[in-house]
Amino acid sequence: MERLVEMLAPLDVDLTVALSARAGMLKFDELPFPLTEAERLRIAAKSAAIWSLRQNARTHEPVAALCGAEATRPGGAGRLLLDQVR
Repeated sequence: MERLVEMLAPLDVDLTVALSARAGMLKFDELPFPLTEAERLRIAAKSAAIWSLRQNARTHEPVAALCGAEATRPGGAGRLLLDQVR
């Protein structure tokens, strides 16, 4: 059942890969296909941007308001993570 919930939830594949790698649940060299350097950089940049926005939103109300507004717009799971700043 838990797997079904994961599949029905919004998904950003690159963000999911980054979070899984950070948690030690995935090693890039164990993927059944190679990632290009550009793909690795995109994954790192996106996860760093979300982290930075969430950290800044804790102490800066304008950033928190922006994150809250973006979290309500259509998009991937990355947008939903912006709403979890408090």
